[in-house]
Amino acid sequence: MSSTRRGARNESRDQQELAGLSTTMMRHSRRIKRALDAEDDSVRPKLSVVPGLEADDPSEIAPSEIRKINAYIKAHRRRDLLFSPGMFGDSAWEMLLDLFIAKGETRQVTMDSVCLAVGVPASTAWRKFAALEEDGLVARYPDPDDRRKTMVEVTPVGVHRIRLWLSQLEDCTSMAG
Repeated sequence: MSSTRRGARNESRDQQELAGLSTTMMRHSRRIKRALDAEDDSVRPKLSVVPGLEADDPSEIAPSEIRKINAYIKAHRRRDLLFSPGMFGDSAWEMLLDLFIAKGETRQVTMDSVCLAVGVPASTAWRKFAALEEDGLVARYPDPDDRRKTMVEVTPVGVHRIRLWLSQLEDCTSMAG
């Protein structure tokens, strides 16, 4: 058998495998979408209902929480020095953490400053922000002094979820201890 025929058979087999994988992925995507559309709490809890949220006071972010988030950000920046730029796309997460710190420091933040802090183009930042906003983690409002600017902030739900993440992170590091 010639190498041309073997190459064609291998290519055909690869195309069949790819088609099969594509079909499987589509089937799983549809299942996930149906579960999310049904708002099945066992798959994804409603973000507007967060157990224990009432106990949180999002206006009072402790300095220790800010220090922990800053340490995490610093570790990520060190990671980024070791790997190719942009390899790990965490811009939405970085936005959320930046807004958490700003709230703790009682700073008002514009969307432009978030774009600069995260280092992504405005179009990417707005797209990521919209996803965070849809999940109830952040909010936007017009600047009362300059209607051309958009102010952004982390919501009480966002504060609560970051605190839960910090708690889980502490649990992980204490177990590794």
